[in-house]
Amino acid sequence: MKKIHLLHYLLLCYMVLAVATSCGDDEDDYAPDNVNDPEKLTDPLPTTDQLGVTHNNTLYYLSFWSKEDHMISENMINRYKEAVPYAPGKKMEVGDAFFFTRQDIDRIQSDTDLLADIKDMFHKRSIVMMMEGGTNEDFNTVCTLLDCYNPYAKEDESYSDELPLWVFSGPLPSASGFYSKLNALSTATGADGKESVQTINEYGQGFHCDMTSQSLQRALEPKAPSNGSSDLKNLISAYIVIGQNSYTAPPVHGHEGKGTTDNFQVEAKIWTAYSKDRKEHFYLVNLGFIAYVEPSFYGEWHTKVSTLKMKGYGFCLTDVNLEFAPVHPNGAIIHAHSPQTTERQSSYTSSVSFELGGSVSVTGPEISGGISISNSHTEIIKSVDKLQVVIPALAPPLTALDA
Repeated sequence: MKKIHLLHYLLLCYMVLAVATSCGDDEDDYAPDNVNDPEKLTDPLPTTDQLGVTHNNTLYYLSFWSKEDHMISENMINRYKEAVPYAPGKKMEVGDAFFFTRQDIDRIQSDTDLLADIKDMFHKRSIVMMMEGGTNEDFNTVCTLLDCYNPYAKEDESYSDELPLWVFSGPLPSASGFYSKLNALSTATGADGKESVQTINEYGQGFHCDMTSQSLQRALEPKAPSNGSSDLKNLISAYIVIGQNSYTAPPVHGHEGKGTTDNFQVEAKIWTAYSKDRKEHFYLVNLGFIAYVEPSFYGEWHTKVSTLKMKGYGFCLTDVNLEFAPVHPNGAIIHAHSPQTTERQSSYTSSVSFELGGSVSVTGPEISGGISISNSHTEIIKSVDKLQVVIPALAPPLTALDA
C-alpha cells in the first residue's frame, strides 16, 4: 500500500487572558469573597462530566480501561450508547469504536487473526480506534502494524506520567483519516510565573471529549457527491488532525478566583495531492480553533494592592494568535495563504485558489487533466477577537485559517 506523506506542521497558539478591574470606593469591604450583590456572583461550575456530546454507536473493548480517578478514557467511553466485549466476527456499524490498551500491543502483534481483523476495521469498515496509554513510540508501533499515517511521529512527549487516549481511524464517510490525542493533564502558571502540571477535573475532561466528539461526528457525516468537479476538496476527503491544550490562568494579586482550567482545540484538515509531472506533493491545510473559556468567568472579587483597592470581574479571552509553520520550512513553497493578517475583526473571509495541471495522483484513480486546489468561506466571530499573524516564508502551503 502506498503511504501518503502529509506535511508536518508546527502550530503555536497563544491565548491572551485579561482581567477586568476597576477602582473601588472606601465603603466596600475588600475581602475577596465578600460581595454583597448576588447578581455579581456566578453560579458554581459543575465538577462532573456533563456529557455534552454523545455517540449513538457501540464501543467494543479488547481490555478494560483504567478505573483510576481522572482518567479521560472513561469519559470518552461513557459517550457511547453501550460498551461490550470484543468478539471475533462481531458485526460492527460505521462509527462504532474499538478500544484497547497499550498492554494489548504485544497480543495484537502475535495474534495474526486479531491483527487482520483490526486492520480490516481500520481500512475498510470505518471503525474508530481508541488506545489507552502508551508513548508516541508505542503509538508509532501501532501505526506501523496497521500501515497507517502517524501525525505524532515527530512530536515530543507531553508529560512523562500521562495516560493519554489515542482516538484515530482510517477512512470515514467524510475524512481520509482522523487523529486526536487526549489527556487529562494541563499546564498551570503560578503567581511566581513558574509552570506546573495539573490534572484537569472531570468537567474539563468532558470538554476535551466533547471537542473531539464534535469533530469525529462531522467526519462520520455522509460526504456530498463531487458531481464531476475537479476541485481537490470534492475529489477526496481531508485527513483530520486534532491538537488540544488546557490553560489555568495565574492568580491575580494573590487571589485564585473561582475558575478552573480553560480548554482549547485546534483542528487541522489536510487535503493532499501529488503532481507526477512536477514530482511534488501539494497540500491544502485548513485550521479551525475552538475555545471553551466559561470556567474563567467567576463573578466579582475584591483585592487590595498597597493602598489601591480594586474590584475584579473575572478573566476573559480577549485575543487568539495562531502562528504556524512547517517543521522543515525550507522544503515548503507558499502558493497561497488566507486570510491575510487581521486584527480585532468580528468576521473574516478565508479564500485560496491554485491550479495544478498535468498528471495528478490523489487517493483513488489518477487524474490526467489537472485539478483545482481552492477553499473559500466566511466566518463570524461573536465573542472573541481574532488576531492572525502569518509569516509567508514560514507558513504552510495553501493555508486557510479559521478561528
